[in-house]
Amino acid sequence: MSASPHAIMVGGMIQGVFVVVAIAMAVTGRRRAPEAAIAVGFGSAVLFTYAHLLPSFLPAYQDSFVSGPRINVTWFSWISAVAEIGTGIVFAMAGFRARRPSGVNSVVHLRPQQGVSR
Repeated sequence: MSASPHAIMVGGMIQGVFVVVAIAMAVTGRRRAPEAAIAVGFGSAVLFTYAHLLPSFLPAYQDSFVSGPRINVTWFSWISAVAEIGTGIVFAMAGFRARRPSGVNSVVHLRPQQGVSR
């Protein structure tokens, strides 16, 4: 924690709040929950990739694991980063899946109707 810039710490806390809100929306069945899951999931994955896995472009806004001083970056740091990115992508994909119509009424059945001549 001491190696991360202040902006990364604040950004991570804000991202955590968005994740909690999106999960609460999904659990309570809110109408906009799928859109929230998509935005928060992909947003988290992109921002986490920028903050930790890309070379440092703006050191005040990154805690790069691949460049810079790499203070206290361990195998656990890498597993956490990959898990965070993967979880964000899975959450976004769940949002896409929830937006897709499902059930019997959404399937179009192409059967000839009785009594209709061709």
